[in-house]
Amino acid sequence: MQKALEKKIKSLPKTPGIYIFKERRKILYIGKASNLQSRVRSYFVKSANLSPAKTLMVEKITNFEIRQVDTEIEALLLEANFIKKFQPPYNVIMRDDKMYAYVKITVEEDYPTVKVVRKLEKSGKYFGPFTDVGALREALKVMKRIFQWRPEKCKPGQGHPCFDFQLGRCPGTCVGMVDKKEYAKSVKKVIWFFEGKKGQVIKTVKRELREAKKEKEEEKTSKLEYQLLSLEKVLGHSRMVGVVEKYENDAHELSRLLKIGKPLKRIEGYDISNIYGNEAVGSMVVFKEGEPDKKEYRKFKMKVEGKPNDFAMMKEMLERRFNRYHQSSKKEIWPVPDLVIVDGGKGQLNIATRALKKYNLDIPHISLAKRDEEIFFPGEKTALKLPKAAPALHLVQRVRDEAHRFAVTFHRKRRSKKIRR
Repeated sequence: MQKALEKKIKSLPKTPGIYIFKERRKILYIGKASNLQSRVRSYFVKSANLSPAKTLMVEKITNFEIRQVDTEIEALLLEANFIKKFQPPYNVIMRDDKMYAYVKITVEEDYPTVKVVRKLEKSGKYFGPFTDVGALREALKVMKRIFQWRPEKCKPGQGHPCFDFQLGRCPGTCVGMVDKKEYAKSVKKVIWFFEGKKGQVIKTVKRELREAKKEKEEEKTSKLEYQLLSLEKVLGHSRMVGVVEKYENDAHELSRLLKIGKPLKRIEGYDISNIYGNEAVGSMVVFKEGEPDKKEYRKFKMKVEGKPNDFAMMKEMLERRFNRYHQSSKKEIWPVPDLVIVDGGKGQLNIATRALKKYNLDIPHISLAKRDEEIFFPGEKTALKLPKAAPALHLVQRVRDEAHRFAVTFHRKRRSKKIRR
């Protein structure tokens, strides 16, 4: 490596951004990095396992430039804009014959949706190309939590709730719960975001929040406060991964609300699935620091005798689970959770309370009723109903919905095996 390049690499910042490799004035390649110094250096170390195309490119590099940004999401967007503008030759060569990914916003529709596509068509508004489809999908996952848009399969005004609405992933376009003008404003913010106008997005949300507070619109105020908090976290953190993979504010807010006094590092969610007691199963899902850990999910085949009911099956499952904590072997250790969430109302919560007492376990536990999305607490007669935009409610819903999905999937597999027999 040239001494001039080596010296320049040592002076690079360890922050997110893009790097531009050049052969004199010609741009060869543009890439993104969470740590510019580490990423640029990786091309020049002797132990680097480079492809033939990259090896040839590195031999041609005489200089490079960088552009620093605040977050990895911004690096992802800036990389896409620069590749589109300059069309570097080695970005084409190194795509391994795969088409780059684009974000498509179906602006021609009354209720546009946002999706990842590989081909450009005449309709829609496009952003890209993006070289890292995995990072792109994670960025969209974050944005969808902030500015909800309808899933592609949801048909506006279809008269009945789509499956994603039941899981809390659709704003309700299918059942007419979303005002067209408000929806358009939300989509506009997504467009600004992909155009790199982060200041415009935050400025607009702050203005709308002031107006909502002035008009005393409580639900809208709560929603906008959540948007602003989330945007400041997304655009204010130095690492995208801290927001995308952990989303810590949800767990922190839930811990504060429940007055637990410590971080919710491990949350367990429980649900049951059956048809009139037949092929009854239970599920346990585990969330660590706000995100699912599927390696620790567990399935239960119900063994209740007599006429089975939901309460009896929940009792059996929870007692078997908490008995495992006491009987854990060296081969399989089930740690004690920081919070237990059961699907159902006050009755299911009481079942959880008795199961924990049976094994002398003092673990915070709540239940979430589907009908009105109310949270029940032990010893409290009145349920808590949080605003739809509340981060704490979002996390409880995610755990509940994942437990439901896991239970239903297991139940369907058992039924299909029985039919084949």
